[in-house]
Amino acid sequence: MAHIANLEAALAAAQSGADVIDLSDQRALQDVGIYRYHHPLENAAAYKDRLRSLEGQIDDVIKSSRAILAADMFTFDGSLARGRKLVGDLSKLMLRAYNSEADNCVRSLRSGNVRTAQKRLESAVTAIEKLGAIMEMRINPEYHALRVAELELTADFQIKVQEEREHARQERQLLREQRRAEQELAAERERLEKERAHYISVLASLRANLALSRAGLSEA
Repeated sequence: MAHIANLEAALAAAQSGADVIDLSDQRALQDVGIYRYHHPLENAAAYKDRLRSLEGQIDDVIKSSRAILAADMFTFDGSLARGRKLVGDLSKLMLRAYNSEADNCVRSLRSGNVRTAQKRLESAVTAIEKLGAIMEMRINPEYHALRVAELELTADFQIKVQEEREHARQERQLLREQRRAEQELAAERERLEKERAHYISVLASLRANLALSRAGLSEA
């Protein structure tokens, strides 16, 4: 129980201290309108599909008990069975703490703070490795890489959604301007047509008056 309490306290300290991290160069670039995609894909739907596939890979690693690497010959009170049970229990605790941190990083993620989130996860990995050193316990690098990819894809997805929304907004604005121009053109055509009809009417009236005048002169 003391081991578990120490692990929980150390992981909590690592998580709370991980927030004080300088913004990355990526954030600075984004502030001036530049974003570098970690995994360039065509559209938001493609990112959503990739994330679903990645979630499946994450689940597979967890279900196959490969997320945590640990010694399988650790003994506790001279008992290998008790040692393995302790390792198993602590592995579940550590994985739960790591996954909680990873999930928090994903939920609080903004496109410009990917590196900050990665450092938070790396801090959790380091804390687990230090605390589990006696049992050779650590996060599987394969599993950690999947969770980091999840962060990167989520950030890319957020930016792609923003881009598509902005593109849709610009298209709607363009369509509104096009309709307004068409309406103005139609109104101008109508005005010109009325003006033309007026001139034709005036001209016809002048010609009629001129014809009457000539007829009157002829009779005289």
